[in-house]
Amino acid sequence: MHKLSTTALALLSLSILGAGFTGTQTWSNTPYGGDRGTFFVDVTSDGRADAIAVNSSGIVVRRSLGAGFSGSEVWTYGGYYGDRGTFFADVTGDGRADVIVVNSNGIAVRRADWTAFANSETWSDTAYYGDRSTFFADVTGDGRADAIAVNENGIAVRRAGQRGFGRTETWSDIGYYGDRGTFFADVDGDGRTDAIAVNSSGVTVRRSNGNRFGPNETWIDSGYYGDRGTFFADVTGDGRADAIAVNENGIAVRRATNRGFAATETWSDTAYYGDRGTFFADVTGDGRADAIAVNTNGIAIRTAAPDRQTW
Repeated sequence: MHKLSTTALALLSLSILGAGFTGTQTWSNTPYGGDRGTFFVDVTSDGRADAIAVNSSGIVVRRSLGAGFSGSEVWTYGGYYGDRGTFFADVTGDGRADVIVVNSNGIAVRRADWTAFANSETWSDTAYYGDRSTFFADVTGDGRADAIAVNENGIAVRRAGQRGFGRTETWSDIGYYGDRGTFFADVDGDGRTDAIAVNSSGVTVRRSNGNRFGPNETWIDSGYYGDRGTFFADVTGDGRADAIAVNENGIAVRRATNRGFAATETWSDTAYYGDRGTFFADVTGDGRADAIAVNTNGIAIRTAAPDRQTW
């Protein structure tokens, strides 16, 4: 009778632990948020999402250090926000998210320059926003976030140039939005942001081909959304945005494949959301979006852990 080697025995005992969010970490033990909005995006181009508070009096940034947020830095003195919306996205292609204000009469941008937001620039001198919603995301794959207007009758895009947004292009000539939410994220990993509609009956995707959105594809044929929020972010680090449902009793994830979202996985079996807001962004710089809970008394983080092996 043959005896198993130590290595063989070890291999037999190898097990695979599924991915999930790790234990809760306190990244700020004091209140931090904006009276005009709170955001988590990378404004310093170090690969880590920073904490941004937009207030009536100005914009404050706390840089991510990979294990916590630094002290507050004032990046604008004086209010800077839009009457139709305030956004953060990299419109210049330098790896730093810029601040974008959408107003009734146009769009203005202040570029991120490492330690502050630069002077305001007019990127559209006419009104441009959607009657359903407005987004800024890179739909062309050139590294610059474009202006997207979702309307009742279709989707329009204005491409980001060096100094402004280009002419309006029709990317969908029929209405495309979800009764549970409309989102833009790269679900197929080609570097272009796709259009996602979350409905009570399922989730559909229209892929960006760089010039318009393609035909409708069913990626989930049954209801999938969170009672505390639905999000699309890459929590696995494969370059594709996954479907995340935040519920009262936990967080579920369905991984993006090339043709749909995979089976539901439990990434947190206990409640995890913020009383001031819940977000998903990569604050550690490992390429995976982490779960961020903004509460009245501070900010908590649960980092995304990859599939891991244990002995």
